[in-house]
Amino acid sequence: MKKPIPLPTGFNSWLDYAIATMDARGAILERLFTDDDFPTQDELRAVSKAELDALRARAAS
Repeated sequence: MKKPIPLPTGFNSWLDYAIATMDARGAILERLFTDDDFPTQDELRAVSKAELDALRARAAS
């Protein structure tokens, strides 16, 4: 990679983009037949975003 790839519009980093657009169907299907309360894609994205925010906060301190 010789020059940086521009960030998608509306995102501050590629990690933010990856979380916002991640496909969580595999994680949902893994629990579909074993758990009564399996997470939604939105819930998994929210948890992933919270983890990223926590990492950023730790890095800033």
